Amino acid sequence: MQESHKAANVNEMYHAIADEWELTVAYLVIVANNAANMLATTQTDNLANITYFAHTLNMATQQALKPTTVSQLLGRISTIANHELQEKQKLLQLPVQITENRYRWKSTQDMIEQFLE
Repeated sequence: MQESHKAANVNEMYHAIADEWELTVAYLVIVANNAANMLATTQTDNLANITYFAHTLNMATQQALKPTTVSQLLGRISTIANHELQEKQKLLQLPVQITENRYRWKSTQDMIEQFLE
């Protein structure tokens, strides 16, 4: 999809694909994340929408990690893993510490476990 992923564009693409395959839109289901544009796409035409569990779980995990103290702690761990340890790891030829990637919820767990080692 070359255009922006605004709801109107996604909806238009969805209909174009359904037309191309000669499918009735009323009988189709969109499986997507919980992004506002995808929810708006399904609400526009009253389309069926199923959100995938992994995305919902990731969003819940990110929400749980938002309190200030947890967020500050993760920020400090991430800073240590990113800046202070990488140079020493290279000098000692040790594996580079895992750093957090907010889109991969397990990376936060991996980073904390490695930090505690």
